[in-house]
Amino acid sequence: MIHEGFHKNRLEQNNPREVAFPEVWKRKNHEGALGLYTTVEILIPDCTERDVKVAATIIQWLGSNVGMCFLYEVLRESREAREGVSCLLRSAHES
Repeated sequence: MIHEGFHKNRLEQNNPREVAFPEVWKRKNHEGALGLYTTVEILIPDCTERDVKVAATIIQWLGSNVGMCFLYEVLRESREAREGVSCLLRSAHES
């Protein structure tokens, strides 16, 4: 299976992150890279060529400016959630 997204033409633009994400994805999905199965086969059992293409498109999108904003937002919210839990634990311990 070919691990290229629907918008592989965007890789010709000058965004190194958008190029790096699919390159690493392709390496992780090289046959046998994770033992018996590729990453996409672990995530999507009985995956089709279209499933592989959709997954590659999403991975490429994560490297785009919009995708990176999404990742930063998720990480920021996760950090805030961890800090909130830490405050609760400190309050409970001090009581």
